[in-house]
Amino acid sequence: MVEYPESAIRTSKFRKDDWLTGISARISEQLEKVRDGLKVIHAKDEAADAATGDTQTAVEETQEIVRTSFSDWAEQLRNYCETTYKATEITSIATVTTVC
Repeated sequence: MVEYPESAIRTSKFRKDDWLTGISARISEQLEKVRDGLKVIHAKDEAADAATGDTQTAVEETQEIVRTSFSDWAEQLRNYCETTYKATEITSIATVTTVC
């Protein structure tokens, strides 16, 4: 059995503690980087959700504007056609009455 001097054991233990401390510090640094990355991801997710909501609102508003505009146009066209029909009917009756 090999016996090590007390100073070698203390030095070896000291080196292991330093090594473990160094590894622990690097792990802590990496965990902090991961946390920072997650914060960025969450912030981007929130921004994307807000942008999606804004886009959906814009699409809904556009659909409503198109629907309203088309309804207004259809009503104007109907009124024009009715007016033109009545004018044509009156003119036709007057022409027939004059000829007869």
